Amino acid sequence: MTSVRMMDSQMARVPKNFFANSQSLPYDVFVRLGPDHFVLVGRTGSFSQVHRLKAFETDLVPWFYISRNEFSIYLEQTVLRATGLSQAQVDRGELMNSVSGGLLAVFELARWSDFTPEAWRTVHHMADLVAESVLGRPSLGNLLSELQKVRELQMKHSVVVAMVTLVIARDMGGVSRDDLTLLASAGLLHDIGFLKLPEEITTKSEDALRPDERRIFQNHPALGARLLRGCSQIPENVIRLVEEHHETASGTGYPDRRTTEQLHRLSLPLSLAERFSELTVGDGLHQDFLSPAAAVRAIASLEGAPYPPELVKILERHFRPSS
Repeated sequence: MTSVRMMDSQMARVPKNFFANSQSLPYDVFVRLGPDHFVLVGRTGSFSQVHRLKAFETDLVPWFYISRNEFSIYLEQTVLRATGLSQAQVDRGELMNSVSGGLLAVFELARWSDFTPEAWRTVHHMADLVAESVLGRPSLGNLLSELQKVRELQMKHSVVVAMVTLVIARDMGGVSRDDLTLLASAGLLHDIGFLKLPEEITTKSEDALRPDERRIFQNHPALGARLLRGCSQIPENVIRLVEEHHETASGTGYPDRRTTEQLHRLSLPLSLAERFSELTVGDGLHQDFLSPAAAVRAIASLEGAPYPPELVKILERHFRPSS
């Protein structure tokens, strides 16, 4: 291993499991010891060093790093990997884990850059894979059980939101195939505004936020929409759904307290799916972790009917004891 001095601004994060099935390393791989201090742990093209990366399977090393100059290659490889798994008809859990890896790469790119056309193409492709995975799959319970292989919590939350939104929209009828891809894109991107929040907020649970911090946190949908509007290729409907993913039918949501009449026609399925995922999976700020059936009961019992009863009933049908 070689210790090197490289600027943090030159490096990009890669999830540690990305190289697990590699025959050789596609680029130099580093671990970070401190500001501008990295250690080279694997060289490009090395067959013998892939297994050595297993030595870093510890929480003390949360990420591997590669040069930002090679990040576009990495992003392309995550798309190819997910596409290959889709075509190979592997189990859905492995496919969704690959989708989450592509989404993680998009978030990493957006963390230190503008939201680029390349990032949008990746999300749109991943959204199509999610939509195909949901179509023709009657049981939401089965879909959720297959997501156990998705490891990174924030990405798992986003994938769950995308899938649950699609199931709700599919079952309510009158939704086109293009609508499903649009919804899946918004579901995958809905929390992109987290990247613009201060770290002291994203590392707390929502219950621990001070009132001033809560106001900042509740602006993340608007921050996400602003980030996405920097990429002209993204349809305005996707951006609007991201902006409204915490709004409710009763006007008690945030950031703008819009009511049904003011919302995009597909925002409420997304908002309901967001709340369901917060309760069942968490998202780093919510730690409720109810069973799906208990989560639906909790949502149905909320005062003021923040979500349309007909949409809540769709979730209830998927988690009756007989299902």
